[in-house]
Amino acid sequence: MGLSKKIVIVNAILLFLVSISISFYGVFTFYNTEVDNTAYSMRENVSSGREIIDLWLDNKLAAINAGATVYPLMSKLDAFKISAKQTGQGAGFDNVFFSLKNNVIYSLKGGERAWAPGSPWMEKATVQGYISEPIYGTTLKKMVIQLSQKAKTADGNDAVLGAAIGLEDINSIVSENKPIGEGLKFIVSKSGVIISHANLGLTNKVISDVYPALSMSMVSALADEKKLDEVLIDSLEYVVTADRISKTGWFIVAIENKGLLFSTINSLIIKTVVISILLIIISILLLACLVNYLLSGLLRVNDALVDIAKGEGDLTVRIDILSKDEVGQLASNFNHFVAKIQEVIINVHDVSLEVAKKAQISKLSSELTSKDLTSQQDEITMVATAITQMSTATDEIASNAEITAKDAESAVGLSTSTRIISESSQQSMTLLISKIAEAKNVIGVLNSKNEEINSIVSVIQGIAEQTNLLALNAAIEAARAGEMGRGFAVVADEVRVLSQRTHASTEEITKTLADLQGISHMAVEAMIGCDKSVSSAELETKKVTKAFLDIDTSIKRISDMAVHIATAAEEQTAVTSEINSNSESISEISLSLQQKSISAAEDAIHLDRLAIVLTEKVREFKLHE
Repeated sequence: MGLSKKIVIVNAILLFLVSISISFYGVFTFYNTEVDNTAYSMRENVSSGREIIDLWLDNKLAAINAGATVYPLMSKLDAFKISAKQTGQGAGFDNVFFSLKNNVIYSLKGGERAWAPGSPWMEKATVQGYISEPIYGTTLKKMVIQLSQKAKTADGNDAVLGAAIGLEDINSIVSENKPIGEGLKFIVSKSGVIISHANLGLTNKVISDVYPALSMSMVSALADEKKLDEVLIDSLEYVVTADRISKTGWFIVAIENKGLLFSTINSLIIKTVVISILLIIISILLLACLVNYLLSGLLRVNDALVDIAKGEGDLTVRIDILSKDEVGQLASNFNHFVAKIQEVIINVHDVSLEVAKKAQISKLSSELTSKDLTSQQDEITMVATAITQMSTATDEIASNAEITAKDAESAVGLSTSTRIISESSQQSMTLLISKIAEAKNVIGVLNSKNEEINSIVSVIQGIAEQTNLLALNAAIEAARAGEMGRGFAVVADEVRVLSQRTHASTEEITKTLADLQGISHMAVEAMIGCDKSVSSAELETKKVTKAFLDIDTSIKRISDMAVHIATAAEEQTAVTSEINSNSESISEISLSLQQKSISAAEDAIHLDRLAIVLTEKVREFKLHE
């Protein structure tokens, strides 16, 4: 998209936004003003209707009041009739009636009749005057409103003068006071009954039945607050307002179709929008022409640049300077810029030829270097392979030496543990020999003690036998003594029994000691055999301990030799690893040099190609006339 189009579009958008904003603001202001004016007109129209009806009712009440004023001056019925007739004709009443004494009522069109309780004009009449709700007049056979006022007769009794007016009179007044549009006006009582309506069929009907969207609370609020509201009637939007008739408490209601009421405003809004759009289009066309004229110099500069870019690259072309404004300065600067570019391209052409020569030389040098490095890399690879094999063999020797050293260390540990166990066994056997000797001594002492016990038992046995003989002799002597010796006989029996038990016990002890002495002899013999066996085992244990000492010494020598071998192998492995690492470093350096040489060769080839491309690109420009 060209610069001129962008400028036109941006200015068109700004112009459109400004125009639309101004138009909408004007339309909005005009709309609000017209709405306010329409609301004011509707309110004034309703107020005017209310004032007309108030004035009309005041005139009717004044006529009743005038009749009531002359009422006390008359005393005969004919005079009352004449006055009532004059009142009816002067005020335009459909019927005039007045009360007489003895609860009698006289009507111009109904004659004389008895007063019927419940007549509102009689019961609610006041000195100031009373106006009833619409009722059905039995005399007139139609819907009427009644007006009445209290009065005094000539003899000072209370009386009432009343009149009836058909609702068609009110309809004519309302119809004469037309609404501002094509809407309608009607009067509704404070109880919600329609008193007057353009459609006579709706008279005496409840307003909420005729217009569900209207309620008496809404009508009362509109009258009190002096405002308009919107309602839906038969799916159409209507504007409604109301005013209160002060004399009766009735309401005059005005309804206007919103679409028809504001049709003029809507038409004017549409015209305003259309005119604004036409003005915007015309302004955009004029702006486009002006921008194209002002930017014509830029177009010449653009054409020259396009010719340089897409044509033969003629850098000798120059633009004629036709003006001294910013566009002319742009053309002059363009000529200077092209001259600079021409000079730069000429220098680039010379440099590209020199770069092409240097690239060929660098390419040949890189190829030779790459071949030499390839040969060096092969030799380094062979050396690295031999070093790797030697390193592997050294690692195996070192590993075997380490295993041998570890096995020797394990053998030394096992030999030492076995030797320690053998020495412990030898010590245990020496201790066992000493314990056996002690046991032999104890058994000898036990045998001597057994013999002593035997001698003591023999003495106890002899004493028991003697005690038994003494007890027998005592029993014999007690028997000889008779009754006197009976107690001694009992004691002698007890002593004899005790001596017998002692003798039996000593025999058992003797027998037990004999068994114990036999067991002691057997234990002595067993101890003697055990002593011989332990002495022999002690000698063998000493021999084993000496053998393990010799084994321990030999294994330590083997372990020391394995450690020396492992250390030498590790040192050789370290040297081999270092040589291998150096070989790998040399190989990596050689490989890196080879890769760099190859990369240099490739760069030289690429540089040669770039020089060719650069030369070809430079040839696209026309540098000389």
